[in-house]
Amino acid sequence: MKPLWIFGGSSFAEIAVHYFHRDTDYEVQGLIMDSGFEPVERLKHLPVRRPDEMAAVVNNSGEVYFHVAVTYANMNMLRVAKIMELESLGMIPASYVSRHAYVDDSTTIGSHVFIFEDNTIQPFVEIGSGVVLWSGNHVGHHSEVEQGVFISSHVVISDTAASGNAVFSGSIRQWRIMSVLDEATGYSPTHSFLIIREMMSCGNRRSRPSRLHPPVTGKCRCHPLSPQF
Repeated sequence: MKPLWIFGGSSFAEIAVHYFHRDTDYEVQGLIMDSGFEPVERLKHLPVRRPDEMAAVVNNSGEVYFHVAVTYANMNMLRVAKIMELESLGMIPASYVSRHAYVDDSTTIGSHVFIFEDNTIQPFVEIGSGVVLWSGNHVGHHSEVEQGVFISSHVVISDTAASGNAVFSGSIRQWRIMSVLDEATGYSPTHSFLIIREMMSCGNRRSRPSRLHPPVTGKCRCHPLSPQF
């Protein structure tokens, strides 16, 4: 069994502990939490260490794995920052991919991902590091889900779409056209509406502006819009 530490103490951390214990060859050793935070009740039996204590654990144990069980706080940048911090201490990122997800064997997957059950990932998809795919999504062929992205449930990503880094997408959305988005992209969890900050036009395809931002020109990686967009 490979020793695993989970960063976080929220309900997501509780889920991560449960899934890693049930479905993998990792053994959860304890939690990593910043000062001033306490774990949820079901995790209080586990040892808790601060990030600055983990270098000593690595030195004493050799290979030590971690997973940052943090959702989309600060547009995913908290999760990304903690991954980088723990890697700098010599820890190794661990991934969870549910055995109940369909992941085509042509899919390229980065490090430190969490892919829940009932996701369908079609051929030639690229999934970057630090990605979370909650349950029940469809990722169309030749699509690209880039680093640090969090996809909630029941999102349809059409074929050949691309997300950009650290994007959040809420439930019951379809990605019809995607420009390359960055860490500053906003979102509205109340309306489950992905805000596409930059809509681009290219060649003989013309993208319509979003309801929130005007179009700009530039290199486009788009999928044809439906009339209802």
